[in-house]
Amino acid sequence: MTSFPPIRRDIVVSASAARAFAAWTDDLSSWWPFATHSVYGAGSTAVFKDNAVLETGPDGETCSWGDVLVWEAGRRVTMTWHPGFDEDEATTVDVSFEELSPGRTRVTVTHSGWETRADSGDVYAGYETGWTPVMQRFADAVGPSAA
Repeated sequence: MTSFPPIRRDIVVSASAARAFAAWTDDLSSWWPFATHSVYGAGSTAVFKDNAVLETGPDGETCSWGDVLVWEAGRRVTMTWHPGFDEDEATTVDVSFEELSPGRTRVTVTHSGWETRADSGDVYAGYETGWTPVMQRFADAVGPSAA
């Protein structure tokens, strides 16, 4: 089996770490690109609830994207990641929030654990390109990017 390195994407946003963390965890449905990056598509919502990330489709059907492994409010959230796949194929997504200065935070997504996937190459390639627009959409929702 081919080994794939973790995918790492980061962006600096004009927000405190606490505000960026809240936007990621409490306001996920307001910025996540459901039309292109979800199980049920446009009109879906997603929430962190009961140590899980749950998507609800427009028809009310629900699926788990993963389970929360680490929750450090304002600093980091780590979860298993298997939207639309079996739990035994879960990868790991870690999102960290590093306040660089007041109102300026680096948000970093590290997606790892590709050895769990039988189709790692195809799935990896999708996430390798997919995290960039997700991060940009997040930054746009939080506020203007800070260089």
